[in-house]
Amino acid sequence: MSELDKSYNPKITETKWLEFWQTAKLFELSDQQTREADFKIALPPPNVTGELHMGHALNLTLQDILIRYKNMSGQKAHWQVGCDHAGIGTQILVEKQLAKEGLTKYDIGRDELIKRIWAWTDEHKGKIEAQMKLLGISADFTKGRFTLDKDYTVAVRKAFFELFEQGLIYQGKRLINWCPHCLTSLSDLEVVHEDRNAKLYEIKYILKEPLENIQELIVATSRPETLFGDVAIAINPLDEKYKVLSTKIKNGEEIKVKLPLTKREIPIILSEEVKIDFGTGALKITPAHDFNDQEIIKQQSNQIEAINIFNEKAELLNLDFIPADLQGLERFKAREKVVALLTEKELLMTEKKYKQAAALHDRCGTVIEPFLSEQWFVRMKPLAELAIKVVEEDKIKFHPDKYKKTYLDWLENIQDWCISRQLWWGHQIPVWTKKFKDNQIPINSAEAEKLHFDLANEFRKIAQKANYNASLTSDKRHSSFVVASKPNNKFIFQYAENGTQVITLNSDTELEELLKEANYIQDKDVLDTWFSSALWPFATLNWPQEAKPANNQIAWTNVLSTAREIINLWVSRMIFSSINLTDSLPFTDILIHPVLQTPDGKRMSKSKGNAIDPIELVNKYGADASRLWYCSVGIFGNQDIRFPGQKDGTWSSSEIEQKRRFINKLWNATKFVLQTVETELKELRENNLQNKKTIEQLIKELDSEKDKNIADIWILGEWNNMLREINQHLNNYEFAEFGQKLENFVWNDFCDSYLEIVKVAGLETNTQANEVLFYILEGVLKALSPVIPFAADELYTTLTGTNNSLINTSYPKPEELSVESKEKCKKAKSTMEEAKLTKKSMNSLRQNILGLSPREFLNCSTTSTNYYPTMYFSGFYSTNEVPESELGERKVKLIINENNQSLVQIPEAVNLAERKEVLEKDLKKKLAEREKLQVRFEDKGFFNNASESVKEEMRKNLDILNLGINELEKSIQQISEI
Repeated sequence: MSELDKSYNPKITETKWLEFWQTAKLFELSDQQTREADFKIALPPPNVTGELHMGHALNLTLQDILIRYKNMSGQKAHWQVGCDHAGIGTQILVEKQLAKEGLTKYDIGRDELIKRIWAWTDEHKGKIEAQMKLLGISADFTKGRFTLDKDYTVAVRKAFFELFEQGLIYQGKRLINWCPHCLTSLSDLEVVHEDRNAKLYEIKYILKEPLENIQELIVATSRPETLFGDVAIAINPLDEKYKVLSTKIKNGEEIKVKLPLTKREIPIILSEEVKIDFGTGALKITPAHDFNDQEIIKQQSNQIEAINIFNEKAELLNLDFIPADLQGLERFKAREKVVALLTEKELLMTEKKYKQAAALHDRCGTVIEPFLSEQWFVRMKPLAELAIKVVEEDKIKFHPDKYKKTYLDWLENIQDWCISRQLWWGHQIPVWTKKFKDNQIPINSAEAEKLHFDLANEFRKIAQKANYNASLTSDKRHSSFVVASKPNNKFIFQYAENGTQVITLNSDTELEELLKEANYIQDKDVLDTWFSSALWPFATLNWPQEAKPANNQIAWTNVLSTAREIINLWVSRMIFSSINLTDSLPFTDILIHPVLQTPDGKRMSKSKGNAIDPIELVNKYGADASRLWYCSVGIFGNQDIRFPGQKDGTWSSSEIEQKRRFINKLWNATKFVLQTVETELKELRENNLQNKKTIEQLIKELDSEKDKNIADIWILGEWNNMLREINQHLNNYEFAEFGQKLENFVWNDFCDSYLEIVKVAGLETNTQANEVLFYILEGVLKALSPVIPFAADELYTTLTGTNNSLINTSYPKPEELSVESKEKCKKAKSTMEEAKLTKKSMNSLRQNILGLSPREFLNCSTTSTNYYPTMYFSGFYSTNEVPESELGERKVKLIINENNQSLVQIPEAVNLAERKEVLEKDLKKKLAEREKLQVRFEDKGFFNNASESVKEEMRKNLDILNLGINELEKSIQQISEI
């Protein structure tokens, strides 16, 4: 007999098989296999800023289940792994290390900083890969990609060049989100909002000339330090308080107010965007530092120029209209000083406390500063139209479907995408610029035209020297620029404001050196990390060298699995980038998994110390148990899942412990099967390899009229039905249902029912039963393999005597049974359902009423009109079938159904009066608990203010109490009737 360890030890099993998989290079594919794979997933690349978190572990597990399932189902699957360079996050972490040395990036320079970041990257990429392997990830890590790889950089350059050539990338001065700490622009999606205590200041803006009874406007603001950037005061034309003002303004009169603390005067303007019922109804307009104000100014017929009052560190500029003692002050210190000056000059009316949704940088937590800045942008409207169309037409589907609305809503209201970041780590923007020496030359002047002409002639010579074709051919779509090429490269030369710009398709050292000599300077900014990661599904599959997906498929990959918070950040960008650049879809199905929260419903955060390390759970319960729990979470249902555990020094979870116990039960079941079939094991193994029977064949060989075959026919029928369901669940991405169905079958049907019957019915010598035992267990291990690959491989190789991983076997599929076999299964199922119900009733009698062990045998007399002889099942029930006359006076009637009832003898050792007293005490206790809980339900002050999670927990506890009370009342009634 093959031996298994006495007890299941996940550490030993997982270490053994991890080494086997890696040594055997089990998951490695050739380049051709990768390219021509039938099923592909591109792993959302974890940032190279740290280690895996629980969200990664959940997502990795779900993807790995699909990859293993597809491989075992006859498809060659490729799982593209890799890491993202995480521009801003990685640079911040390395700069923090520098700060500990008393240095800044400026002290060491760009090249040295990048060198240090690469060292950090190499270290953490290795850590992440090691963690993935511990989780059992079946990916080919030799094919891993990084978003700063040489080949990936080629893809990024091509994407930038093509979008530029299409007129979709432009440079402009616009209001953007700015981080004064990290000194970089940010997208809206990199900004988080947090409610904070703030103050609303009411400030007097005195009219230049009093009007009737109006001498001043009171303006409410939370940012008095920005008043120096005010260009107007806006009132709502429908506001009755200001009817006199609005009437005169409508009639074309200009009414001005004095800007506090300055000698400037600014106009009053009308805007229906001003909320009449908020503050005083008068709004200061600071378009260079407020997005709403910017929109109000845009709607004015007479455009008013925005005034930027801050530098990149959010310090007040040295502008002549700003008081000297305020110049250079950081914004919050400036606020204190401004409030003091306003108070001193009796211009501050009130300060009111209120809650404000502060906009913060999601990386460093700094309050965002709206900042008027020259940046690079992508025009989003034409790209958004592409992305909207494919989802509306269901060419790409969301699972769950509700996230389709999240996606479409954002794209339909999208703004142009700011893609430049003021960082050193990342893809440097491939634009070379030469500006006029005098930057004040008007762009459309004759002088500018001549300078542009001179620069064009200069560049023509540079291009010829770098072996580009001599003539610069005008691009009809863009009158301002031309395109020229040479083998494997081309460039765009264009007139820009106060100068000229050059963009190359690929890096060209010769041309770049010539540009440097001519005083061209490459843009110092880098591309937004999401720009490069938007290319991930196809850049990792050899685009642009491979222009289309392999095998004439419509999409580069099949499935994307990710979290909802990056639907806009990443998912939408991959879709429009893939369609625009490759004329193919990036994927066809998007799985949105839940967000894993702390047990108290909070977002996990390393900085807050409440993050759960998935490897800690692996070390405690094993990777397989962890994977089984992640599978139970799945992607449907509640999209916010609380971790079911607690922290007492280390994290623990009774639910993951239950998954470990399930694997232990499977382990013990395998040991039992090996013992049971020991004498026939060699023959069973040979038949399994050479003459493996089908479910249909096995059922046909079993005589349904023989009692001993009932359980065998039943388990084969249930197995076939279960296979149909779990294959359908996986094909529909219903991971939780797939896992639950398998667990229920293994635990309830196979272990607690079928194996128990085998143990007590003397089937150990039944060759047909042994064949079924072996067949079902082997199938179970294959079916579970995508979820618990370590334990499944260990048990499978021990059972079958082979030395190969289950990933090289076929996933079990359901069969279409003959009418005769279906009838056999139906009849056996009816019998087994009655048998299981009888066992449940017997156990309830023993434990709930009599207080006995479930293994204690009871004497009973059974009658049934549609039931096979009970002697066959008596061991299953732990009963002795005896004539009714031998039961004596102390007996209780168990009614299973109208055709099946039993009289059960009460053992002499059971004191019925004492049992009744115990049950009544338990009932009294539960009734008191229910009353206490109902009082909380009726306390409207408590209940209405309680969170939904607390209410749900209360309802759950009440349901459990009601169920227990009903059972106790029933038991007391039964014991009273004995």
